[in-house]
Amino acid sequence: MTTEVGFIGLGNMGRPMATNVLKAGFPLTVHDVVKEAAQPLLEMGARWADTPKQVAQASRVVITSLPGPAEVEQVVLGKEGILAGARQGDLFIDMSTNRPATISRIAQIAKERGVEVLDAPVTGGVRGARRAALNILVGGDKATFERAKEVLAAMGSHLYHVGPVGTGNVAKLVNNIMALSNTLIAMEAMVLGVKGGLDPKQLFDIVDAGTGTSQVFKGVFPFVIFKGRFDPPSFRIDLAVKDLQLAMACGEELSAPLPLSRAALEAYQRAAARGLGSKDVAAAITLLEESAGVTVRVAE
Repeated sequence: MTTEVGFIGLGNMGRPMATNVLKAGFPLTVHDVVKEAAQPLLEMGARWADTPKQVAQASRVVITSLPGPAEVEQVVLGKEGILAGARQGDLFIDMSTNRPATISRIAQIAKERGVEVLDAPVTGGVRGARRAALNILVGGDKATFERAKEVLAAMGSHLYHVGPVGTGNVAKLVNNIMALSNTLIAMEAMVLGVKGGLDPKQLFDIVDAGTGTSQVFKGVFPFVIFKGRFDPPSFRIDLAVKDLQLAMACGEELSAPLPLSRAALEAYQRAAARGLGSKDVAAAITLLEESAGVTVRVAE
């Protein structure tokens, strides 16, 4: 018998992830604060639930993809939340970028009610979500991970069991620290090069052939910065701020110093304060360009 799955949070990431779960043949019940977000899924055969509690009552596995810790806590622990409708033996998988301490606390509460929990944040962005090619970083009991593999494989091409509950989010925050900080330093360096009289395209080729290159560098300059296309965003500045704030909290909890990550957070906060929060993270380069009096663009 195919497992009934519930999915809560149908935003830019959640909707394509839920779509792939449905395409894989799982009976799906969905919920979002904006019902219109569910319409494409309902047209494909998914069922609607008015509350997270109702999602849990209709499902044996419930997945969330939500903005952050506060939303996850409300959806899981609220009066009409998942645990209010879950039964013993059910499984809850949080695929949000969350605070490790938050999901660990939720897991302890859920365990007392007989509900298993995995934290399973993802990397790969919207493109990966659409292609069911996400990297899924799973924290939780190994046997529970094995139980969840089939539904997780509907959304991702690489599944990693990294340790107990909470470690999935530690892995995600490590990835995002590197990606977001790398983006900033690459932008800063390229602004320096253009200010020094170098052609940005030639400079890109030089760096890409050398030791300074990276996946972020290869993606953000040719397709975003060189064209000045910061909207629609692949990853918004306000999300960068949120994730780096979560990383700071994680560092404090683990007594791990993050001075360079804090500098990156402050840079993105300055960009958000200038009204760029809804733009792509690459739009942070415009503040550096403004200060240097140059623009890093390539004519098409």
